[in-house]
This record gives sequence, C-alpha cells and structure tokens, in this order.
Amino acid sequence: MNMREAILKFIRDYVAEKGYSPSQQEIAEGVWIAVSGVHRYLHLLELEGKVEFLPIKHRNIRLLQGGMR
Repeated sequence: MNMREAILKFIRDYVAEKGYSPSQQEIAEGVWIAVSGVHRYLHLLELEGKVEFLPIKHRNIRLLQGGMR
C-alpha cells in the first residue's frame, strides 16, 4: 500500500468510527509522517478527485466517490 492509499484508508476508517473527518495532525500521527507530508498528499488526492476541502471548517476533509473504495 502506498502512502496515498494509507491516508485514504486512515480517513475512511476514522470517519467510519467517529463520524467526522480527522485533522491533518491526526492523519500524520496515524500514518507516521510529518504534517507537511500529509498536506502534500492531500493536495494530490484532491487533484485526483478523491477528497475535497470544505471551506471554513476545522475538520474539513471530505471523501469523494473516488476515495470511497
């Protein structure tokens, strides 16, 4: 599993368990990379249409259809 897949899996599992999206800090701790790395990977996932960021929300990551698998 590559890092983008690991991040998507972490987000899916987190949302399934808690009902809301994780913070970038929580993702970093969950997949053992720096927050700056999480930010970079989330940007790539956004470009791929797998996540989007909701404006003006602290926990603003939303999985799109492409990221639900």
